[in-house]
Amino acid sequence: MENLKSSKGIDYQFVYGLEGAEEITDFRQTSSCFNAHELNPAIGCDFLCRYCSMYSQYETEEHIPVKIYKDYPSYLKEYITNHKNKESLIFNFSPKTDAFSPCLIESGMTESILKILNEESVRYYILTKAGLPPKEIQDLLIKSKEKNQIIISSGLPDEEVEAVLEPGAPPSTKRLEFAEFCSKNGIRVTGIVAPYLPIDEDNTYAQKVFNRYLDSGIKHASVQVLKLSVDCLNRMCELLPKHEQRLKQLFDINNIKPIEWRLPGGKTVTRFYADSSYLEKEFKKLKLIARDMGMTVSTCKDVCININDTNYNFEAHQSGYNCVGFTRY
Repeated sequence: MENLKSSKGIDYQFVYGLEGAEEITDFRQTSSCFNAHELNPAIGCDFLCRYCSMYSQYETEEHIPVKIYKDYPSYLKEYITNHKNKESLIFNFSPKTDAFSPCLIESGMTESILKILNEESVRYYILTKAGLPPKEIQDLLIKSKEKNQIIISSGLPDEEVEAVLEPGAPPSTKRLEFAEFCSKNGIRVTGIVAPYLPIDEDNTYAQKVFNRYLDSGIKHASVQVLKLSVDCLNRMCELLPKHEQRLKQLFDINNIKPIEWRLPGGKTVTRFYADSSYLEKEFKKLKLIARDMGMTVSTCKDVCININDTNYNFEAHQSGYNCVGFTRY
């Protein structure tokens, strides 16, 4: 094991071999999900998001040191080569880390994986909170623009809240520079609104988020539900004390739906959806706001059932997007 430090001062480790790494698997978490295979060359993330569904659900957060599997590119290459129907392969770069975070960029892992995906001419999606990546990564993204899609995560209301909840990630102004780069270079780019926090009671928040997407060339956003464990809920309340009462109303763990969630390494944790009546009201309001602004939104099919609107994604489907906002090629 080799210990290193990124330019942002975050510790990461090169792990040799694949022991403890997650296998490349079908990304689908339910039978209704789209078909994609999940890439996950690391465990941990140097963006340190305090609500992270992977690393912030326990009392002790488990973001760092980031473990990067040195042999993962050769494993990916072999997996693609041996797949019986390579032309049908679609890869999702796991949201359990961030492909464009400093540790993965500076270790060379991101470049290695993108080169393989490009050489093998397979489709892929990457969700990120990063800013514009280095030139060599930009060139690889442009080279495979017919096969890729970037999804920009920028769902918090302002940089003050981002600094509290996403302390290792660049502010949204930097993330949207990446979105503009994609738009200008013909790379498919969409947005994601997650988590959607109860910041205000009017439409200011949603309009602000959608406007900055539109300004950077994004016309579709996936709306995802914040699901918290008890430990994570307590942390969120400590970090956002003025929203504590509202958060605890929304996440009334005695009366709302739990979900068992598998974390990296095989751990499981119980997380909770927000109140379904609140979700129904907010999601439908978001859809109307997006429509008025010339955008589309979509969400997970399970969420559609939870908010009593199985046609929620209809307009998104008409525009070529699936439930989580991936483009249908």
